[in-house]
Amino acid sequence: MSNNPVSIFNMALSLSQEPASVVLATENTRSANLCRVWYDNARRRVLKAGRWPCATAYQRLAVSETRGTEELWAAGNSAPGALFAYSEPALLLAPQYLHSFAPFDRMMLGTKRVITTDDDQAILRYTFDQEDVTLWDEALVTSVATYLASLICRNINGKLGLSDRLSRDAANLAVEAGTEQANEQDMQYAALPEALIARGYTGPLHTFRYFHPLTDLNGTPS
Repeated sequence: MSNNPVSIFNMALSLSQEPASVVLATENTRSANLCRVWYDNARRRVLKAGRWPCATAYQRLAVSETRGTEELWAAGNSAPGALFAYSEPALLLAPQYLHSFAPFDRMMLGTKRVITTDDDQAILRYTFDQEDVTLWDEALVTSVATYLASLICRNINGKLGLSDRLSRDAANLAVEAGTEQANEQDMQYAALPEALIARGYTGPLHTFRYFHPLTDLNGTPS
């Protein structure tokens, strides 16, 4: 059976101990309606909490602002200490890391969402909101259905203990999916070209990789 919203709705209803089932995702029934209320929230939260291949992309970022090293920060500028502000990709749901593994931050610059960093050639690996369920792997389907069930329990039928357990289960599935890109890895990589090292450079040769923090699924969204 191919992945589809109806199967996710019915998995969530079963996990949340709701008796009714859904035939069409768009039907006007209590079961379908309460699933639709929380489905988009559950999908986005789970996608942000893992490293899912079907929702991962790279993009070279477009510069929105630059500031020279001698220029003082002023109101309206991007983050102090950052030389570049890049426009976020249109479909960005959550950043993962820059191709150079340089540190970065997210902020608003006027009315634009930007990524600030010292990387002068920023290529971002990021998670986007993959709405095409047919492209999801089984772990993502199960995780979204489980987290959707936890939201239904907490907000609809009042089964708080079951909601907490389902939320933990969904979080564990997301963590497993992101193991290879885990934030806590303090892996190192060569920070300088070999030619500079050969000329006698004596500074630090390695630096830590930076990964953007993952969203925690333990608990309900505010």
